[in-house]
Amino acid sequence: MRQHETRLRNLHDAIVARLEKSRLKNRFSVGFNQETLRWLLEFERLSDAELNTIRDLSVRVCPDRTRGNAVAQADDEHKAVHMAGLTSTELRDFARAVAVHFRGQEAKR
Repeated sequence: MRQHETRLRNLHDAIVARLEKSRLKNRFSVGFNQETLRWLLEFERLSDAELNTIRDLSVRVCPDRTRGNAVAQADDEHKAVHMAGLTSTELRDFARAVAVHFRGQEAKR
């Protein structure tokens, strides 16, 4: 059991480190649901363009999973994407795609 917890922590830390280097660094959260054994990834305080890009990436990177699990919320003040039920592979691939697309200015140089 301890080995499983270590793998979960390592993946969590890797996802956080990757996304913290992006322009979305202060606007995401990642977690693991012990009941479903699936991951959750949320982005908040998004612009219209960021919201649309993240939704598009979610469909491209994990199309089967996101049809029922990607929820975009948009009103005048709050735009967010909530993705639940991700496998470890889907989480890793999606976070990588988002981080690459939203690279911070330091990474572009």
